[in-house]
Amino acid sequence: MRKVVMVIALIMLALITACGDKEASDKGPSHIPVKWANAMIQRDDRARLEMLEKPTKALDSGKGPENKKKVTNYELTEWKSSSKKYFYEIKFIDPISDKGRTEQMEVVKTDKGWKRTQFSNLKDFSEVTKNLDRSTLKEMNES
Repeated sequence: MRKVVMVIALIMLALITACGDKEASDKGPSHIPVKWANAMIQRDDRARLEMLEKPTKALDSGKGPENKKKVTNYELTEWKSSSKKYFYEIKFIDPISDKGRTEQMEVVKTDKGWKRTQFSNLKDFSEVTKNLDRSTLKEMNES
């Protein structure tokens, strides 16, 4: 009887752990721009590659973070195209250079979670977002 209870407990623990990991990794699309900005500041190529829909040779998968700095002062704006496609603009103060930076990106739902569609800023960002509703998710200097 003890063995049966132990097996059931282990199965339950495995299921709870698997569900918890899925939930943590699927935070929604709005976490990508902030995570991307932090990876930029930390010069973490590996993290940025994980956030891209398709790999790029511009980043080195063996290069992890060079520092632990994080973006704390930023403005995040969202445009929803569909339930599987969003556009974001994040304006932030680089904690290392103390200069303002802006990233504009398309984020899509994939089988592996939310991903940024390309490494660089979208060149036609204003054009693709002009007919979409805009929402400011976080204002600069907001806690």
